[in-house]
Amino acid sequence: ASNHAETSRTERERAAIQSAGAKREITSCRKIRMSTRGKNVNQVDAASFARWIVITGFLALAGLCYVYLTLQLHRLGDRKKMLETELANMRTENDLASVQTTALTSRSALQRRLKEGYLKMVPITEQSIVRLAPIRPATDEDAIRPVANDRIGK
Repeated sequence: ASNHAETSRTERERAAIQSAGAKREITSCRKIRMSTRGKNVNQVDAASFARWIVITGFLALAGLCYVYLTLQLHRLGDRKKMLETELANMRTENDLASVQTTALTSRSALQRRLKEGYLKMVPITEQSIVRLAPIRPATDEDAIRPVANDRIGK
């Protein structure tokens, strides 16, 4: 306890000796040291920090794009496979329909259906038939006749 009393008395004596200006100078130096001490501990390079944020954001965006495009590629591949299967089925159905059409419209099938009475056919009368005769050349020089280029074949 006596040591503590001596220390505080010594400080009081020193304080009495120092002038008011010296006291202000000491306290201002302490304030500067305290204020700069806190700033030095938490100082961060803003440019470097911003650069790493941009790089990280770019990599994250590239990763998301990669995942999206990979999923889209698989989805479109499945769709293509489904459409190719559907196209093959349609071609098979088309071939079957073509064979069936050929079988049902053949001469023998039509004659069989005619005998069964499923089809009714009416014979064409002579008056309904139109016959075209070959064009006869006109005997007159002044007569109108179709134009023909005889020099093509020569």
